[in-house]
Amino acid sequence: MHCSAGCIVTSNPKGSNYICSKGLKQQQQAAAADAAAGNPRLLQPEEKQQLAANPAAAKEYQLLLRRQRGLLLQQQEEQQLAAEETPQQRQQREAISSSRAATAALLLQQQQQADDYAANRRMREQLQQRKRAAAAAADAVAAVSPHIPASAAELRGVCFKKRKTPIDRLTRKLAERHSSIFSRCSSSSRSSRSSSSSSSSRSFSSICKSNAVANRLAKAMQEAAETERRNLKYKQKQRELLKQLQLQQQQEQQQRELLKRLLQPKQQPQVQQQQQQQQQQQQQQQQRDASGIKTEGPA
Repeated sequence: MHCSAGCIVTSNPKGSNYICSKGLKQQQQAAAADAAAGNPRLLQPEEKQQLAANPAAAKEYQLLLRRQRGLLLQQQEEQQLAAEETPQQRQQREAISSSRAATAALLLQQQQQADDYAANRRMREQLQQRKRAAAAAADAVAAVSPHIPASAAELRGVCFKKRKTPIDRLTRKLAERHSSIFSRCSSSSRSSRSSSSSSSSRSFSSICKSNAVANRLAKAMQEAAETERRNLKYKQKQRELLKQLQLQQQQEQQQRELLKRLLQPKQQPQVQQQQQQQQQQQQQQQQRDASGIKTEGPA
């Protein structure tokens, strides 16, 4: 069929959607709003038939309905409690809920940190396994290749040039200074030159060793500082948790005291009524005794 009428559809960048301005009607998605609000949605006959044909989907739909009903009941109970409670009780409830949320956040953070450590350990193990697999594959290729049997050993012996660090430059300068001093002092004989070269090589090796030891010590100090920081953070978290638990206990005690105070005024009128009844009974008894004495006197 050919339609002669025109339609206009404009884009809405702010809402990330389209607007039907002429010739069309925009469908309102009420189902999405109901699902976001937690309201149960009625099924169409076709959907009911599909659920009847698929028991797994029907079970999921029943679980979804139960969850939605539970959320609705919980919201109703919260609204009832909020309407019945006093401002003091509301403040106490908010404080307790905030403290519980803080403790839950701390526990979740600790769990995430533990998960991070486990993930790092797992990644290290995976990298080590990959390196071992690559080394095993290289060995297998070297063993299988018949043309160059010593290629694996040659490749292992290859060392690429590394970038010079400031420590390497300092060690080289110190070695050059020592070698220049020894060469000046022993420029007359070849034996002195050989001794100066050997002493310079020894000094260079000792400097390299001292630098390596210094690097190891610096790394060890950094690791110790990191462990101390972690321990301090863990202790601080433990103290915060203890403080929060103490605050919760104090708040619970205050709630109990308030309940006791609220219940005491209800009991006092009963005690006063009992005392008044006892006083009335005593007065009536006294009046009866007095009337009995008067009747006995004239007789």
